[in-house]
Formats: sequence, C-alpha cells, structure tokens
Amino acid sequence: MGRPFTDQGGSGFHVHLSVADAEGGNAFAADGAELSDLGMQFVGGVIEHARGLQALLGPTVNAYKRILPDSLAPTHANWGHDNRTAFCRVPKERGARARVEIRTGDGSANAHLITAAILLAGLDGIERGLDGLGEHLRLHLVRQQERDEPGASDRIRDRAHLEPG
Repeated sequence: MGRPFTDQGGSGFHVHLSVADAEGGNAFAADGAELSDLGMQFVGGVIEHARGLQALLGPTVNAYKRILPDSLAPTHANWGHDNRTAFCRVPKERGARARVEIRTGDGSANAHLITAAILLAGLDGIERGLDGLGEHLRLHLVRQQERDEPGASDRIRDRAHLEPG
C-alpha cells in the first residue's frame, strides 16, 4: 500500500529509464545539456499520456493516498530538472547516466505493464516530435491559497491529480 499511515510518508514505485541508440550509447545524453532533444521528446510523450499512464501507475484507490501537495509526490502532469515533486523528473546526472524518472507509480503497479506503457508513451513523443519544453508542460504548482482551503486535498485528488497545463 502506497501510504498505510496518514502521519507517515508514503512509498512510491519510481521508474528510471533511458533509451539506447544504435551504437549502444545513451540516446538521452547530450553535450552541455540536461537531456538530448530525443530525451525531451520522450518526456513530451510521457507527459502527453500522463492521465492514461496514471491508471496503470496507480491501479488502486490506496495508490492515491500518498499523492498530496507538499508530500514529494507529484500532483500534476509536469516535468522538472531534479524536481522531486514533478511527474517526470530529469535527474542531475549527465552523459551516460542521463535518464528520466517517472515518480507517481505505486507498489501495487505491475512492473512489466508500466515499463511497456511508459516506453510506448515516450516513443510516441519521439515519433510525433513533441517538444518537452512545450506550453502544456509548464510546472504547475498548487497555489498556497488553494492548499489552505478546507478540503483542498480531497479536491486535488478528485481532479485525478494529473491535469496537463
């Protein structure tokens, strides 16, 4: 269960991956950049399909109990550089260690199914040339005012958490 006790942190199933090029090198590696264009297109595909992916990443009601504001669990479909509150995180490692991390998975998810789904979403982003820096990928933070309102956590969960920009 992702978060058995409300007074303690939850447990996530984070997926880290990169794609190999024809020579066996890391296709997400880029000289002087956080991620190659191909890597950013992969991120664009993952974000484009975030809502569908979330059904596989969080297959039970309990999976959503850890997805709360200020809990280091993503509440929106977004990406960020080394941002632990983003749906898709680009860790600070570069070169051969460049990768993306999908952070909303729950321990009840099927590892084989989510890996295949994430790869297909990313490959769709590559095939369609989606721009990982597009307008729909702006980092969305829940406003402090909204977080302080009574029932804010329930409303955020009810929106399925992962609304694109």
